[in-house]
Amino acid sequence: MPKFVLLWTDATVWLLIAGLCVYAVVVARSPALSANWRKVFRDAPALGSSVLLMLCLVITLLDSLHYRPLLPPAAGATNAAPAYESRTRSVLDAVLSSLVDSREATYSRPLAYVGFTKESVEVNGQIDRVAPRLKHGGAHLTDPAAQWAGDVTTRILKGLVFGLLFTVATAALLFAAVARSYGVAWSQAAGTILRGESDIPWCVALWTLLVTASIGGPIVALMGHYHVFGTDLTGNDVFYQALKSIRTAFVIGTLATITEFAVPQPGLMVIKCVGLQRFNVTRSEKLKHGLWVADVARLPDDQLIAVPEDLQPVSRALGNLIRTLQERAIPDDQMPMQPPYELDDCGWVANRWCELLSLPLDVKQRLMALDNPLVRLELVGDMLARSGIMK
Repeated sequence: MPKFVLLWTDATVWLLIAGLCVYAVVVARSPALSANWRKVFRDAPALGSSVLLMLCLVITLLDSLHYRPLLPPAAGATNAAPAYESRTRSVLDAVLSSLVDSREATYSRPLAYVGFTKESVEVNGQIDRVAPRLKHGGAHLTDPAAQWAGDVTTRILKGLVFGLLFTVATAALLFAAVARSYGVAWSQAAGTILRGESDIPWCVALWTLLVTASIGGPIVALMGHYHVFGTDLTGNDVFYQALKSIRTAFVIGTLATITEFAVPQPGLMVIKCVGLQRFNVTRSEKLKHGLWVADVARLPDDQLIAVPEDLQPVSRALGNLIRTLQERAIPDDQMPMQPPYELDDCGWVANRWCELLSLPLDVKQRLMALDNPLVRLELVGDMLARSGIMK
């Protein structure tokens, strides 16, 4: 049994859903409110947009149920307390586990079976530049050059058929619901809706659903076998990241502890702070006297990711800077970064460079807000190379 984790952002989403349900009951019992909402749904663009919003809402809810999987018991351990993974996952992550686990080395094109970046390999005694096979994308193909086009076409056609069947089944349920509501035959309700003669333009909703299913069906049929939208610099599936971005994004900040406080002269205060943990702002309010207050939800710490070989120069440059400052006998409490010096961790190295570099505050904010510490370090490395600090 997994251990369910309730984040404050999850609670916010589910409270919103509960509020919507309560409001729906109020609307159903109020003739005036019901009439107003009927006017909204009689508008074809509004009804079509509602279909897409409902799809996004379902994805958001799946991404708002978090848990930590139960780890298998250690060999030989009996009656041991249950242990759980340190990483918190969502139900959406579990549904898309094939995409989560299909990380490649770096960039790849949509539906590709080879990488975007070519590598030097020896072929028949000669060095040639070729694109390497992807580890996951198209891995089921034994002869990609001959099988790829047929396999992709077959999966797209299967996805289209699935999307059509899903739309037909949904339409049949809609016809039955309308027929029961108005006390007419199923065929009569179907004809009225399909001819666009119904009070609410259900035909627009069905057309929206058909188009959405015609796009989503092939994507579902292809994902897990190919990277439908390709992969990014770090090899992560772009389609997975697009779905994860649907969940509402909040402002990101950082908890801090004041380590020094002084008043060198009246009206001037000097403080020294140490940043601790990032958080999401879930609600903010400005009080009458100008003070801002907010409710926040703490974000998990960065994953511990070892600095890869190609980014070791970024870590070495920071290590050289630390040694130079230590050689000048600068006390630890006056150093621009505090020990322990975790030079083998992507997140720690990237964060320290973000603090040291002379960057606009909004750029630093965006860098520190990135969830992936490896991507953060890669971007910092590019900035160091362009500035000439690292060659």
